Amino acid sequence: MASLAGFGLFGPPSVLNDSIGVPFRAVRTFADWVSGVGTRVSAVMKKPALWALVTTALFSAEPAWAQTATFLLDRAQLSGAPDDGFMVYRPYQGEETRVYVNGALGFALNPLRDGHLQDDLRLEGGAPMTGQFPVYLSAGLQLQGIIGFNVHIPFTPVQVTGANPPADVAIGITDENAAMNDVRFDGRIMVYESDNRRFRAGMFGAFTIATGTETGFGGDRGATALAAANFEYDFKTFLLAAHMGPHFRPSRGLAADSDLYVGSELRYAVGAYVPLRDNRLRLGAEIWGSTGVVELAGESTFMKERNTTIEWLAQARFLVSEDKRTFVNAGGGTRLSNGYGSADLRLLASIGRYWGLEDREPPSPPPRVRVVPRTDHYALDSDGDGYPDDIDACPDVKEDGKPPNPTDGCPAAADADGDGIPDDKDKCPNEPEDFDGVQDKDGCPETDADKDGVLDVVDKCPLEPGPPNKDPEKNGCPTLTKVSADGTVSLLQPIQFQVGLATILPVSFPILDEVVTLMKARSEMKIAVEGHTDSKGAHDYNVKLSDQRAAAVRRYLEGKGIAASRLQSKGFGPDRPVASNDTEEGRAKNRRVDFVIEGGAAAAQTEDAAWE
Repeated sequence: MASLAGFGLFGPPSVLNDSIGVPFRAVRTFADWVSGVGTRVSAVMKKPALWALVTTALFSAEPAWAQTATFLLDRAQLSGAPDDGFMVYRPYQGEETRVYVNGALGFALNPLRDGHLQDDLRLEGGAPMTGQFPVYLSAGLQLQGIIGFNVHIPFTPVQVTGANPPADVAIGITDENAAMNDVRFDGRIMVYESDNRRFRAGMFGAFTIATGTETGFGGDRGATALAAANFEYDFKTFLLAAHMGPHFRPSRGLAADSDLYVGSELRYAVGAYVPLRDNRLRLGAEIWGSTGVVELAGESTFMKERNTTIEWLAQARFLVSEDKRTFVNAGGGTRLSNGYGSADLRLLASIGRYWGLEDREPPSPPPRVRVVPRTDHYALDSDGDGYPDDIDACPDVKEDGKPPNPTDGCPAAADADGDGIPDDKDKCPNEPEDFDGVQDKDGCPETDADKDGVLDVVDKCPLEPGPPNKDPEKNGCPTLTKVSADGTVSLLQPIQFQVGLATILPVSFPILDEVVTLMKARSEMKIAVEGHTDSKGAHDYNVKLSDQRAAAVRRYLEGKGIAASRLQSKGFGPDRPVASNDTEEGRAKNRRVDFVIEGGAAAAQTEDAAWE
């Protein structure tokens, strides 16, 4: 078995220079390639006599020189699914049943180089395959975010091959300037998702059919199959995903004495992705490739230089439509190893769209009412709308046939803002309801329903006043207070004071700030702050200390902008216990601050270990 030195990561200096140095030379190599292609095209155009040879080479039924049967050279297997990277197949498949289509265009520079072949097959014009422009078309169906089925139709409409082989060589590689690739079908299933929906695992499999051009590096000239496992973990700030599995391929070589043989291999891809701008932009990077797993020509291909592909690919995904269902991807990268098919420079761009599928029950048609012209045989129709008075809900006002009740005999209620809520029930008859899931039946658009200063679009608790929070899942939510349906305000942590004094410790400021947020959101609320102690110590001292501490809380709220007319404070010492003073647990419960809402139940009983 070959060592790691064999595939160009830890090999001798020549291998290191050829593989690790590629990212820094990719741009220069691409420029040289474009210049070389341009020079060749220019030369042909200046020599009309060569047009016949070009025409013969491109369109003749017989090639200019004998070619050998080839194999699939393109190592990229694009996913095309809406939420995947270019190369990584994720277990996640959306939240709904959907169909999608995707089209991608790629470019690979020097995917087959002289170093992959023995001397007899090397070409005079440089790399045997200097450039490919593959196209990847795909479509798929994903069911309930669990199972997916996909079909991929790749082809290469343009590829630039090297020059003919030396004159004394009877066999060449290929002069096919376009190739059809093997069609691929795949399916995947998510088999596990954690309760917090951050970890997922799944499996997928694929098979190809031999549709590729046999002499143009378009296919493996036989069916292949792939089985792999995939997983992902959402770290909230970024997502990590990967897949790995064996790809069973027929064993192929370029010629009987070729040094390059290909066969079954291990494929892998790992990627990290960072969502930005409400997931409308996603940046990512992937490392992907393959290595042989079988013995060919008496040698192991595992980690062998010619049979090991490693590439990196930076990429970005953009959701370009208002409904976030049209996605555009772009990326580029270079090779990190010398294996066949690894490109000096690889560029990719794609665009796709998906549509959700859902079961819909069509509304029943309105009941048919048959009106007979001879109304003297039937009940009177006073308003002449065709509905007899005995079934007409508005016998003196004509039916207008408008929803929501087009056959009840009554005209539809006025709806000035057209939001579907009649004006007599619409609190904002001239402003349409925004139907954002917050108080959608009152007819008014809301931007901050709970009036806590956090807009509803980012407020995780739009109906509960709470302070801003850097954690998006807690933004606008109360974390230290809770308002119950009966009007009770509970403090989830005690208010702490300096021992023996009425000085509030800074650790309790966030608790009181949430009370401030609540009172500002509910401008009509009035609160009495009541201080209590246990029975230890002198009675008069405890009453005085509890009164001073209640007053300190009141002054804090006033200092935060709460009007003094909405607040009052009083200390009761040990006179209003809520538990027995015979135990330490009971005494701890009695050392507390109560918030009593005017007209509501006593609220906010908290244990305060700092009361001494």
